Amino acid sequence: MSEIDEILAGYNFDEEAVWGLYKEKFLRRSALDRDAELKAFDAFAEDKMSTPSREVADLLCRKRELLDMHGMLRKLGR
Repeated sequence: MSEIDEILAGYNFDEEAVWGLYKEKFLRRSALDRDAELKAFDAFAEDKMSTPSREVADLLCRKRELLDMHGMLRKLGR
């Protein structure tokens, strides 16, 4: 189970608050761990991508956020 699944399973409140916590933890990970987490995110979202929906659009936006953060950290040497 990926970390995002664990975080989402452990909270019963605002999804945006959970996403914020996940992004904070993502920022502290090593480059290799971030790569692995992005692959896990792809696997999580893969089955949902076949049908366009608001959920799919939200997942794509969140993935872009993670990719932007990952790229920024790599540029900074992390």
